[in-house]
Amino acid sequence: MYALLSGAVAALALVAGIAFLRSFVRMRDRFFLYFSAAFIIFGITQVVLGITNSPELNHPASYIPRLITSLLILTAIWGKNRRSRGRPPLEAPADIESYQRRRAVL
Repeated sequence: MYALLSGAVAALALVAGIAFLRSFVRMRDRFFLYFSAAFIIFGITQVVLGITNSPELNHPASYIPRLITSLLILTAIWGKNRRSRGRPPLEAPADIESYQRRRAVL
């Protein structure tokens, strides 16, 4: 049963990683690259644990990739917040409306 659930989690993590990778290719934002790497590492770890059919409690070293993925996600969030701090806010309502129109077209 553990192998089945581990396979499902791995498949969903890899799908999320590929989706973030597509977003990175489209927008060229490092935030998506970090998230993609984190989910792909997590998915590969789950595949290995599923193949061996043993839970994480039997392999304490399996927490190292989870630590790496957590650090990647925290780095992505920190970097995104740090970069967005320097941008000036939209000043006039006309700017907001034109921004919303551009987003609706995309």
